[in-house]
Amino acid sequence: MKRRWLFVICALASAASLSVSVGAGRWWTISNEFEIGPFGAQQCTSGECRPANLPLDGGPAWERLAIATGAGCLIASLLLLILAATLAAGRFPKLLGKTVLSALATSALAGGLFIALAPNMAGSLDRGVAFYALGIVLGAIASIKVMRG
Repeated sequence: MKRRWLFVICALASAASLSVSVGAGRWWTISNEFEIGPFGAQQCTSGECRPANLPLDGGPAWERLAIATGAGCLIASLLLLILAATLAAGRFPKLLGKTVLSALATSALAGGLFIALAPNMAGSLDRGVAFYALGIVLGAIASIKVMRG
C-alpha cells in the first residue's frame, strides 16, 4: 500500500524530466553560444537568447526525428501524469500501463535516432539528453509496476 507512493513519485518525476528535456533542456551546445534541442536552436549572447537558423547537415529526416522526439516526450508526459493520478487513487490500470510503455518506447526510438543520426557538429551533448534518459527509465519503472499489479 505504501510502496505505491514510490511509483507515483517515479511517474511524476518521469513526466517532469521528459517535459524539461524538450522544453528547457538543450541537447547540444556549440561553443557556449548556440543551443540545439528537439524544437529548434537558439543563440544566447550576454544572457539574452533568440531563435537561430543554423545550417545543419541533418536534412529533413533529422528534423522530423527532432519533432517526433519532442512530441513523443510531451505525449508520454501527459500519459505519465494520468498514470500517477490513477496510482495515487489506488488503481492499477493495466491498459494505461501498456499505453505509457508504448509511448515511452516510441519516444525512445525517435530520440535514439535523433541522437544517432545527428549531423557532425562541433558541439557536445548537454543536459537535455540526461533529462530525457532519466525520464524514459523512471517512466518504464512506473508503467511496468502498473502492468504487474
